[in-house]
Amino acid sequence: AALLPALKFYAAHLPKLVLRAAVPSGAEPFTRELAGINRRSRRLGRSLMAALAVFGPKLDRQQLVLGRLVEAAAELLAASAAVARAVELRGALPVADVSELDATVRHACVLAFEAVDERLRTLRHRSDASGYSLAQRLAV
Repeated sequence: AALLPALKFYAAHLPKLVLRAAVPSGAEPFTRELAGINRRSRRLGRSLMAALAVFGPKLDRQQLVLGRLVEAAAELLAASAAVARAVELRGALPVADVSELDATVRHACVLAFEAVDERLRTLRHRSDASGYSLAQRLAV
């Protein structure tokens, strides 16, 4: 019974995953940054689904894993907000200031991408289980 709605959803959704997203008007100088945000947000989604598959309904007990996912999402939000604000400001700034703005946004995105990559790389850290058991023993 649930198969038909799922098929309808994925018939419309899967082509969007394959096709590249269009760059919004005015955001052309930040095409590389937007592609990086898009790529990492997809990776974040896959990492969340993998964590759900591994931990199942007990994912809420994996606070360190959830914390890393949230930190990665916050970094992506900050990068996309920086790009959006820069696109908005570009029209109102003198040409000399636009290049400084662009450089600042690109650097902010590089820092965010490094943080996201690190959080997702260490999503399931080896010390999580031992740290959790230690916290349980100390809480008694």
